[in-house]
Amino acid sequence: MSSAQEPAADRPTKAMVLAAGLGTRLRPLTESVPKALLPIASVPIIRYALKLLASHGVTEVMVNLHWLPDEVEAELGRRAEGLQIHYSREPTILGTGGAIRKVAGFFDRPFYVINADTVIDLDLGALLETHRRAEAIATMVLMERRKGDTYTPVGVDENGLVRQIGDHVAYTGPPLKQHLFTGVHLLEPEVIEYIPPDIESCINRYAYPKVIAAGRRVAAHLYRGCWSDVGTLERYWQVNVDLLRRRTQLAFFDPLAQFAHTPRKDVDDVIRLGEKSFLGEGARLTPPVIAADGARILDGAEVGPEVVLGTGAVVGKGARLAHAIVLPGAKIEANTEIDGAVIAKKMVVPLKTAPAS
Repeated sequence: MSSAQEPAADRPTKAMVLAAGLGTRLRPLTESVPKALLPIASVPIIRYALKLLASHGVTEVMVNLHWLPDEVEAELGRRAEGLQIHYSREPTILGTGGAIRKVAGFFDRPFYVINADTVIDLDLGALLETHRRAEAIATMVLMERRKGDTYTPVGVDENGLVRQIGDHVAYTGPPLKQHLFTGVHLLEPEVIEYIPPDIESCINRYAYPKVIAAGRRVAAHLYRGCWSDVGTLERYWQVNVDLLRRRTQLAFFDPLAQFAHTPRKDVDDVIRLGEKSFLGEGARLTPPVIAADGARILDGAEVGPEVVLGTGAVVGKGARLAHAIVLPGAKIEANTEIDGAVIAKKMVVPLKTAPAS
């Protein structure tokens, strides 16, 4: 049965979105902004996960928090993207396994788990089909490994079952096909019984080895499509550029659709302006550019290509800005020239590699 035919009553209606991470590899940006709220095409990352879940019939989501939790709650409130939002605050980070175990009572039927920093164009209905067909207790969403990948390899046998996760699961059988894990799972509530209580734990390291050793099935759902975990500054930049240049188009959400179109009818490339955005006299935009709600580009400023201005961002008079993401509320001073950076309030973080158009 395809996802379009799947009866609504049989679909998972709850999910866990993991948002407690410190975003260490994205510092110093994440010293003042939780990683879950870093904008992609001016939309906070976590909203991509929420929109994906909502588009597949999920109605309630548990979000775990640790670093700057007030900011995340202020952004989402109790309802976001049509979902009822619950929060689990962790004074000490509990890891993926511990986070799920802490809120075990929230789950009474199969549920999705997704990282808040994951952008993936995944058909959750197809994932559910794989899960049921395999009669699995858990299903991991995997992708083919690519040259240079440093992610922990996940070994899958000829029957589509996970038999090895790095060196966490002992395995001595025939050679396995190696994949990488996207951070998306579909779990039966019984999996929680394999997670140790009240301590930090990783579900891949502590729970899945026990599940597999007990003879329970962990299935692999192989996915080919858009995916980014936005774990580094370079990957954060790249997913923004891919959306700006329309290299990536998501089936469940178009982040550019919320804005007004180009201010000049003869420009076909991506220029999007939010409500109450301002263009000063002589200001020039070179696409692709997004200027979100309340963004101000003052007289004589030159913006683009590949620039995302967050809500309330300001580009000063005569400034020149290219290949950049300006976080909400940040300001570029007059006559400043920046090419290749992420700009936050009182902070300019250069991109390590020259941006490629």
